[in-house]
Amino acid sequence: MASSSSSSSSHHHPLPPSFTATAAPPPTPSFSSDLPSSTSSDLLSNLLHRLPPSLSLPTTRRPSPLPPPSIPLSDLTPSNLLPASTEFGFFHLTDHPIPSNLPLSAESTALSLIALPRHQKQLLFPSNWPLGHEIDDDGDESLCLDPSLSEFRDFAAELERLGLKVLEELASAVGFDSPTRDPLSSLLWISDGARKPGRVYPYAVGLHYQIRTRKQTLLTDSGRVTVSWLAGSVLVTLGDIAQVWSNGKLKKVRGRPFPCSLDENPNNDPGINMSLLITLPAESIVRPLLPNLISDDDDDNGEGDATNKKEGEKRLFNSLPDDLLIKILSRLTLKEAGVTSVLSRRWCYLWTNVARLDFDVDDKLVSIAADLKLRIPERKKYVNWVNRVMRQHRGPVLDLVRICFILDKSSSGAIDNWVKFAIAKRVQRLELDLLGNEETRRWLTYNYTFPYKPSMLNWLKGLKALSLKCVNVSKETLDCFLLRCPELQSFSLHSAEGLKSVKVDGFKLPRLKCLEINCCQGIETIEISNSNIVSFSYVGHVIDLVLSNVPMLVDVSVMEGHSALQTNVFGQLSCCLYQIEILTLGIHHTKKDTENFSFPVLPGLKELILNVGAWDDDSLLEFAYFIQSCPNLKSFAMKLRWMSIVSTLKRTEMRRAPKCAHEHLKLVEIGGYYGRTSDAELAIFFVENAVALQKIVIDPRNQVQNRLPLGDVQIKRHETARKHAMEHLKSKISPQLELVIL
Repeated sequence: MASSSSSSSSHHHPLPPSFTATAAPPPTPSFSSDLPSSTSSDLLSNLLHRLPPSLSLPTTRRPSPLPPPSIPLSDLTPSNLLPASTEFGFFHLTDHPIPSNLPLSAESTALSLIALPRHQKQLLFPSNWPLGHEIDDDGDESLCLDPSLSEFRDFAAELERLGLKVLEELASAVGFDSPTRDPLSSLLWISDGARKPGRVYPYAVGLHYQIRTRKQTLLTDSGRVTVSWLAGSVLVTLGDIAQVWSNGKLKKVRGRPFPCSLDENPNNDPGINMSLLITLPAESIVRPLLPNLISDDDDDNGEGDATNKKEGEKRLFNSLPDDLLIKILSRLTLKEAGVTSVLSRRWCYLWTNVARLDFDVDDKLVSIAADLKLRIPERKKYVNWVNRVMRQHRGPVLDLVRICFILDKSSSGAIDNWVKFAIAKRVQRLELDLLGNEETRRWLTYNYTFPYKPSMLNWLKGLKALSLKCVNVSKETLDCFLLRCPELQSFSLHSAEGLKSVKVDGFKLPRLKCLEINCCQGIETIEISNSNIVSFSYVGHVIDLVLSNVPMLVDVSVMEGHSALQTNVFGQLSCCLYQIEILTLGIHHTKKDTENFSFPVLPGLKELILNVGAWDDDSLLEFAYFIQSCPNLKSFAMKLRWMSIVSTLKRTEMRRAPKCAHEHLKLVEIGGYYGRTSDAELAIFFVENAVALQKIVIDPRNQVQNRLPLGDVQIKRHETARKHAMEHLKSKISPQLELVIL
């Protein structure tokens, strides 16, 4: 789409294939008519029968169709546009240059698409909100298409030019910054005979070409309005985005226009509605564009200025629509969002509509790690908190549900209800971390088991990310995840039991990008084929890892058995060895595992991470030879996990590895730096040989994640390691090299 109305051609900005609820603007609220129940009908009938027979009832009349304001394109000026936009939120645009053959051709194409069998429409236009084929609860169908499709391109381009012109004049009329300076996007919505506005992606301006004269209904800020459409004109409606831009000055139309009842359309026209919506790309932030919203009176009193500014900020915030406030609240923690309920009556329940439920209590987990007696009472508080929030939640759908606490099968009843709640809300990202974000392990027989029911199938179709930690899954459940989740992009399984194999077929999971299988007892085989997977991680005992046709795989992490170097890991990765850019390996024993081992050449590797078991004061210089096989390496990190601490074996002499210039290495990180000779000689090797090195990071902390507070001995050990690093490295560091000691 063009960025200004003066552009000679229109360039489309189609929306990306995937969305997140927090990234896109808030959806326009759906509308459904409240039909009287049978009980209400009976009461009304009884009341009418009790009326005196002489009483004459007035004739029921439908409201006359409202003629919308009509503005010729040549008269589309701020003075003519402002009354129609602030009083109605819609108007007719006449005398435009759109040739009559373009809408007729587009209508013919739209009719042929609508007439296709439902299964064929679902196949041709898979639902990926907002794009694709959609069926609402009443069975009404609609199609949301990319306007750049060849069948609609010319017609859509003409409407887009008119829409941009309207936006330019609207900005001038209301006095806000022109939105056409930034990228915009467009959607073409086609519906057939719907009797309600339907669900529509948030939009700024809607353009609806009227081929024939008929009556249509709009849902405006003032309620339902019936309008008579003028053949050959374009009905322009303003949406919620335009209303936010104007800080509430403009009226808006909710959803799409929809036809009146059939008895009000005697011409029996095809009833196709074609609406072009001008909107924003995903990830956009909608905010008022009006300048000087916060008044700042010319007062010499600084205190008065501050008061005026605060009052202005309060007025600005309270003027925002609920949808935008809910989006803001979704970016806060749950506890922060809940606190806003005390602000005013309006804010009391706003937080219950947030799209992200992240039940994070990191501070409590730290307390539990320090005092295990707190686990049971804090667990009860956590379960009650989650139950209370889920009972109060009012939002229709959820982007995220995250549970993170030390829970097991004793809490199965509560967790089952949480899972059911998430499924009912069509959650797109579900994370059950029942180990509380720890690396330590527990007996897997205590794990909670994920419930499998056929009712899950509809939810799985829209699931995008699933992470299960200390959650057992059956083979049937795993097959359900790996075969029936076409939108799944990330799958993580940690500390589960009862599985023997994991098979990922790219034809079943076409969008899968990240797969993690960690510490799952019993798994013998992992097979990944015909997949566009980008990242793969495995931690566990030795398995049969089979990879085939994985052209996008660039990030691999393998900690297999005691040492990846002793389990033919590079043979297992042979099909993608030359394309890997990030590699993480686990090595248990430096001396034993590197002896007589030949590290293969990895020309594409840019980042190497080694998790190394460090014994006594064994030299780490063997890994210098590994780096020689990575000519384009830019980042190297070693995370030392000390397996023994024997001060009597500490050596003092420094060893040197053969000189080898690394021309691209820019960052070196050494975690678990204990202050031994082996630590210092590895750091010095990089200082002397990495000619492009820009930064070296020394981290003396324990590389095994846990929440235990540091004792006096550990604190003293860390301080000693920091002093050791400073003494041995500071004098060798050039002014151009940055040394960071954490």
